[in-house]
Amino acid sequence: MPIFAFFLTIFVGFFATGIFGSWLNWPDAGAVFAIATMGAFLMWEVRKLTREEQEELYEDPWKKREREAEEQAKSDPEDSQI
Repeated sequence: MPIFAFFLTIFVGFFATGIFGSWLNWPDAGAVFAIATMGAFLMWEVRKLTREEQEELYEDPWKKREREAEEQAKSDPEDSQI
């Protein structure tokens, strides 16, 4: 998928420069459209993550430490009473 996104971004950039650069006298249109295309691919990849993956990726580090400490206390009850 990344290779397809790369080539499509290049193609969109050249196509937009050819059309909008000469037709509307907007020479930087290719860069704008290429960035928008790559942004669309990035947004699609982020939305493709499952709910659990998103929660794990954006989890609060303090809550993660507390949860790991609780799990360790449950698995090792003798060490937690010291």
